[in-house]
Amino acid sequence: MSRSIVILAGGLSHERDVSIRSGRRVAEALRAVGESVTVHDLDASLLGDLAASPPDCVIPLLHGASGEDGSLRDVLDSLGIPYVGSRPDACRLAFDKMVAKAHVAGADVDRRQVGKVLARDREHARRHEEPLGDQLAR
Repeated sequence: MSRSIVILAGGLSHERDVSIRSGRRVAEALRAVGESVTVHDLDASLLGDLAASPPDCVIPLLHGASGEDGSLRDVLDSLGIPYVGSRPDACRLAFDKMVAKAHVAGADVDRRQVGKVLARDREHARRHEEPLGDQLAR
């Protein structure tokens, strides 16, 4: 029996097109393994649709504040709908880059190692012709 999965893609940010492409690719991959997938934009009908027919899981693939600042996850939590990704408080912490950097520095994380991981990811993306963008500081 397949699960009911809603992928949230699109949204309001300048990265809308990237989000839509990501949503389409994830939906295709999940359908290929037999899952029941609906791709939904962040629009006025979203809350009513989720409340009327709660999915087994939501996969948020939205960029910018509406998808990354934790507010969407707060709404999903209030509706009791499971989702993929970090908790709202972690999203809020990571969304504000200055707060996140201070938090990481306070945790004694070797940021040089983080740089090595990012460099490896960029090389992988280049070899496989996959898009990879840097997050802009808020």
